[in-house]
Amino acid sequence: MRQKDDLEFAQLLNWLRRNQLTENDFAALSTRTVSVNDPTYRTNATHLFVENALVDNFNLQYISKLCSQKVKVKAVDIVCGDLLASVKTKLLSSLPEKQSDTANLAKEVVIAIGMKYDLTANIEVTDGLTNGLTCELKLIECKTKSFRPSIIWVKFADARIGANNRRKYSHLYGKDVDKTWTPMFDIKRAFTYKYKTFERIQFPLRPAAGKTIHKSQGDTLHEVVVSLKSKRKGKITHIHYVALSRVTSLTG
Repeated sequence: MRQKDDLEFAQLLNWLRRNQLTENDFAALSTRTVSVNDPTYRTNATHLFVENALVDNFNLQYISKLCSQKVKVKAVDIVCGDLLASVKTKLLSSLPEKQSDTANLAKEVVIAIGMKYDLTANIEVTDGLTNGLTCELKLIECKTKSFRPSIIWVKFADARIGANNRRKYSHLYGKDVDKTWTPMFDIKRAFTYKYKTFERIQFPLRPAAGKTIHKSQGDTLHEVVVSLKSKRKGKITHIHYVALSRVTSLTG
């Protein structure tokens, strides 16, 4: 249980799930509301939103404020099959922006040192490198003149994750690479779009300083900022519970 060290909060969440909060529960939650101008506002905490548009906007702003190395990495796309070059060019230009339509690999991803990212593919399940896992980008390494990163070094909160890969690629660690960092490489995935088969080469990363409440399911966070703003009509069942139950304590 995430809230094992804050049993009062665990009980509050239980009442929230049942829609049976008391006045005292509401009062307790109200003590945790904060504005962006408040000096106690936790800028570096993971931010959860209801809608993708709010997530994308937050992550873009977060990256823009980082005073660190940044690289915009475009995917390398290939059309499979024996087709005319002009046909392939037209097909490539028609590919959608939505990652879920392209094997969960982005058409373009901005990588920045100090930024949080989620993995968007199962890289090596036995090593804990699974889809949705969060990491922090630590170093961008380019070994060619193309300026396209060849290795991205990341750190996971759990030191056990990526341990096998760190041993496997121990020969890649230079003096500037911490032994707790894990190397990430671009990967190739095939997908079908409009009855045609494509291959995409890209780093399997998605900015995750902000994420949707839906995508945060399964996360355990020590601090979080939750925004329930939404343009959607009607209620989203249990959205409050899902968001607040990601954090380990009420003070987080």
